[in-house]
Amino acid sequence: MRKCISKVFLSTLTFFIVSCVNADDRTLSPPSNTEWVNIEIKNPSSYTKPIPLEVLYVSTTCKRELMSMRDGQHYEKVGYNPVKNPTSETK
Repeated sequence: MRKCISKVFLSTLTFFIVSCVNADDRTLSPPSNTEWVNIEIKNPSSYTKPIPLEVLYVSTTCKRELMSMRDGQHYEKVGYNPVKNPTSETK
């Protein structure tokens, strides 16, 4: 009986894990025609202080052109655009 329950539990768990693999989380994906994104972070307590926000934007459209140090050939790489923003309080 215990093995049967264990098999049912494992098969149910496997089903849920496999069904979530292809689900895309686009909660932070802006519309394609957007050029500027505003992000608002709420402070959970009046005793905490915000620190500078470091953001890394990965772009498959805006690629960087690099040169190989081995053979001197040029190649393109996905653009990584780091931005460090100080946070400001609004009341």
